[in-house]
Amino acid sequence: MFGKSKRFDYFEAFRRQAEFACLEADLLAAIVDTYDPDTIFEKLTEAHRIEHDADQVNHEIYTNLAGEFVAPLEREDISDLALDLDNVTDSIEDVIQHLYMYNIKEVPQQACDVVEVIRQAVRALRDALVDFPTFKRSTATLGHLVDVNTLEERGDELYTKAIHQLFSNPTDPYLVIAWDKVYRKLEGCCDACEHVADVVQTIIMKNS
Repeated sequence: MFGKSKRFDYFEAFRRQAEFACLEADLLAAIVDTYDPDTIFEKLTEAHRIEHDADQVNHEIYTNLAGEFVAPLEREDISDLALDLDNVTDSIEDVIQHLYMYNIKEVPQQACDVVEVIRQAVRALRDALVDFPTFKRSTATLGHLVDVNTLEERGDELYTKAIHQLFSNPTDPYLVIAWDKVYRKLEGCCDACEHVADVVQTIIMKNS
């Protein structure tokens, strides 16, 4: 007699997606902390490998969902969350790509501060998704989501100040253009984290 096949664990897949986002955020933090423009292409290659591995998890989710008769959450919620988590990793990789494309030579402290906020927000997302399977019995997930929203607000504040300073005393138009785009990408990382938090919170509300 054949045993039943093991059901795909969507919650574990979400956690794995968040872990890859953490790896990408840690890589970005390491890049800006000890910035060396000569190694950016090498780091971009590493970032792309992480993003590719994250894509594989996303693919697993969609493949299993396509053949799933009964899912633990609404199918649309599963697909939306998987896509939004993938976007977090993609958005961090975009920052590294822009550092390379615009041939950035040095990173100001303001950018390092935003990157640290992103790193913390991604970790808070990961913690939320670790607790996500027990959301009906615990409020831990919601607490982590609040942390993500608080960090996104902090990121917005730092972004606004950084752009103000960038345009306050412009000496090199090239640097202004380049950093304006990089800062926008950094803000996009914060927004991507907040969007995931909002999706998770909506799922919890719908299933409580």
